[in-house]
Amino acid sequence: MNYESTRLSQSPKTEPYANKWMVLMVVSVGIFISCMDGSMVNIATPSIAVTMGILPQTAQWVVTAYLLCITATLLLFGRIGDLIGGKAVYSTGFLIFAIGSGLCSQAGNVWLLALCRAFQAIGASMLMSTGMGIVTASFPPSQRGQALGTTGTVVALGTLTGPILGGFIVGTWDWSKIFYLNVFLGVIGFYLAYRYLPNHSLGQTNQLIMDQETGPTSRIQRLISQVIQLRQQLDLVGFGLFALGIILFLLSLGQGPTWGWQNPLTLIFGIAGLNLLLLFIHREKRVRLPLLDLNLFQNWTFASGISASILAYMVSFFVSFWIPFYLGQVLLLTPQQMGLIMTAIPLTMAVVSPTAGWLSDRIGYQAPTCLGLIITTFALINLSLLGSSALIAKVVVGVGIYGLGMSLFNAPNNSSVMGSVPLFKLGIAGGVVATGRNLGMVLGVTLSSAVFAYFSLVYSLSTPTVELSREVYAASIARVFQVAAVISTIAAGISILRANSKKSN
Repeated sequence: MNYESTRLSQSPKTEPYANKWMVLMVVSVGIFISCMDGSMVNIATPSIAVTMGILPQTAQWVVTAYLLCITATLLLFGRIGDLIGGKAVYSTGFLIFAIGSGLCSQAGNVWLLALCRAFQAIGASMLMSTGMGIVTASFPPSQRGQALGTTGTVVALGTLTGPILGGFIVGTWDWSKIFYLNVFLGVIGFYLAYRYLPNHSLGQTNQLIMDQETGPTSRIQRLISQVIQLRQQLDLVGFGLFALGIILFLLSLGQGPTWGWQNPLTLIFGIAGLNLLLLFIHREKRVRLPLLDLNLFQNWTFASGISASILAYMVSFFVSFWIPFYLGQVLLLTPQQMGLIMTAIPLTMAVVSPTAGWLSDRIGYQAPTCLGLIITTFALINLSLLGSSALIAKVVVGVGIYGLGMSLFNAPNNSSVMGSVPLFKLGIAGGVVATGRNLGMVLGVTLSSAVFAYFSLVYSLSTPTVELSREVYAASIARVFQVAAVISTIAAGISILRANSKKSN
């Protein structure tokens, strides 16, 4: 089905692609601050632990609470974006993010900080769930890949800026000051979104916009009426099942290595989470207005794109989590040297992502996505062959090639996924994409940690010691990258099948 004619007919009084570059700039601000915030807080976590006198595993809840809250609410805000429009959700997201950042800066203990981070995550979830849909709706198909490729550059720049700026702020002042910067940027983002984002960014036909001539005359009455209508069209029971299910499931995966996989709490959380998610799917098949339209997954382009994306983000955390360990424990580099080497990935993505998006606009998404994952697999195989005494240049080239492959895959894949759904479902589609990304991250960290733990035990049996040797570290991390290469190969296979299916159609 061609949804472009639907897009044009839904907004007869407004040029659907007017001010598209300003819209992209505003959305990019939200993407930048959310990516920068995540990497800044990661840098600040050790300082938070020292300042508050807590263990690192306790300080990790500052990050965990943020991730869990985002993942649990992405579908909800994607659905709300479809109902009331992306502008309202995106603008409010900036405001909540800024308020949450201000609260974080004043938190006096780790649990209060984690609670404030969860509130901040609500704003970030609003930005993540609707941003991609706003960009997709604002650009014609001939420029959509280029626009989404530009957002890939912004992601890379935010990820690159965060550690540098966060390290400077924490080293010069203290960890709380990083949240002051978020307040400033969040307020600016709110103004820009309120001023420049169009009201028709998402599904105009589904927006709950009251007609002032036929609706209540009082603004308060109109607001109450809108809230009632919104409540009637939201599956809050489904949201509760999904949110609780995904939180329990991710807690089980994330804390399994710490609690122990046979720990009763790990098993209870995992089983309960999976059952709640199954109940959620069962409910969504039967309710009249589901939170998640499962019919989207009957679209092969959408379903295969989401599947490949989850696997690709699993692989990304194999690399981003374990390359620093390789550099520090095997090559014995300093944190400063490690940071410089890791910038090869975001720098490559910043350069290549717009070109990959432009290329997908010209020749289609099939070739870039398939080639990108093939290159990623090649890079992972090379990383698995580094050994215990690799040259630094070889590592830089390896992670750079990996960044090239992921850049070629991400923007064209996102463009194909978002372009395969109708306008009035862009919000929930964006929520699914973001949820899949977060799920892939958690699965990547968990699976890679399990692989490393198993092989490090196997390789150290002959010479058991309290601390692993450089050789054991190198051999175990090599196995981690080999597993990542297998996952990347599966993702490439899915993309190739999707490309062949498209040609047949």
